[in-house]
Amino acid sequence: MASKLKFSKIIPIVWITLIFSIIYFIYTLGFMTPFYDFFYGGTESTYQYYKELQVVNKYMFNASIILVLGSIFCLITGISRKKRNWFWIATLGLVNVLAIIRIVVLLQTIPTFIDKYNGLDFGSLQPLEDPSLFMNMSIILPTIIVIFMMLIMFKNLLNTSKGAKES
Repeated sequence: MASKLKFSKIIPIVWITLIFSIIYFIYTLGFMTPFYDFFYGGTESTYQYYKELQVVNKYMFNASIILVLGSIFCLITGISRKKRNWFWIATLGLVNVLAIIRIVVLLQTIPTFIDKYNGLDFGSLQPLEDPSLFMNMSIILPTIIVIFMMLIMFKNLLNTSKGAKES
């Protein structure tokens, strides 16, 4: 029984991080759905835009996998232990660095796609509502997750230092 994972001792922020990561994963799976019928059946420029946006979607999907795996890693490792676990801290730090790099690239890419959308020739199609909020969610969600992961990492680092001093 002692070897079982005790869910009650796990920090609630880990659960929040996991939930946000799963939401972001599902979001990236459905990111292209509202655009499919509209852009695929539109003009040549809207079809080209759709194909370019798929590359961004794949990038976001890969980022979501990194964040989900990082969150699961937080959940299954000894986050509530008093001992310092440098491997855990280093691995979570690496996940954060990878996620931050992905977010920075998205920060530079998404505004470009919003501008491209505003310059599209829709032909006889009625333009969709402004997609900027939907596209900006691809930056906001992973940023929240990385902030939570950093909080988890620093909390674990501070708790383990206190635990080491008390022993």
